[in-house]
Amino acid sequence: MGAKDACPATTIITAVCRAALFIKRIRERMIPVRMTCDSAGHQGRNCNQVVFDFCSKEGNKISVQANAINDCKVIKITADDEARIDDETVAIMRSSQFNKALLFSDIPCVNGNNWNFIRQLTEPERKSVHDQMKVMKQRWTIFNDICSIAKECNLSIVIDWPVACTYWKKVDVGNLLTRLDLEPVDVHGCALALVSVSDDSRGKPIKKHWRFMTNCVEVANSLRDKTCIGDHDHVACKGRDVEHCELYTDDLAKYLLRAFKRTK
Repeated sequence: MGAKDACPATTIITAVCRAALFIKRIRERMIPVRMTCDSAGHQGRNCNQVVFDFCSKEGNKISVQANAINDCKVIKITADDEARIDDETVAIMRSSQFNKALLFSDIPCVNGNNWNFIRQLTEPERKSVHDQMKVMKQRWTIFNDICSIAKECNLSIVIDWPVACTYWKKVDVGNLLTRLDLEPVDVHGCALALVSVSDDSRGKPIKKHWRFMTNCVEVANSLRDKTCIGDHDHVACKGRDVEHCELYTDDLAKYLLRAFKRTK
């Protein structure tokens, strides 16, 4: 075997060993991960783009629209009690089978609001908050590992929470944002066609204040001016609208995905 034959083999072995180490590290943690490919409608397609969707709510507009794009595949990464790691997805992240790849994270902002101090006035609520924060910490640790692969492979990265979410102030979150060199972009839901679905305020604008952290210049530029122009009134995000806002809007998904498609 000549030198030229040995190089590809060495590369493959190294990649397999790294993937095995990554899988071992995740399996040793308390919270498991399931990675599944949402391949419905992609049979026979030659997909050039892939969106890795980490922990976002089922049915969110970004994943739905990405899956509808002719040459884009969506791979959902979820965390729950019955999940198991799919090493094939790790291999896909490291492979060069897609021309463009985006890691999109929307870890639920559970207990990431300023009302937690009120919730913790009773013992049952204190325990509930503690348990939920423990899950959040485990998910964030796993996401750190996934981001290491994403950075190594030069993937576009987008992380989203509401501006008021207290998670932004956590040290481990700040450390990751700095390591990935992500820039913030704040947007308002009302500038992206977000309206109430509640019976008493249906159709009225909601000024949901989202913050996206990204290393993708095209995504940042496409969202930078999507803020309220102040020519209308708003209704509060409450009741049914809370879950409705978690799905984003068609307009937001279009701006983000079109920008991702323009990346080089």
